Amino acid sequence: MDELIEYASQVFESRQLACDWLNSPVAALGHRRPMELCETSEGRREVKGVLRKIEFGEFS
Repeated sequence: MDELIEYASQVFESRQLACDWLNSPVAALGHRRPMELCETSEGRREVKGVLRKIEFGEFS
């Protein structure tokens, strides 16, 4: 979990923004909260995938 928070902090360039995003419904995740998905390895992969897309500008 800490690794995911650190990655999100890097992507958003702010720990606070990362925590806000992780605890908010995300359309790309079916309007689920990333933290809820992090309970399973599959969910963590899904969240990391969305973060990668954000990092590389694949979302408009």
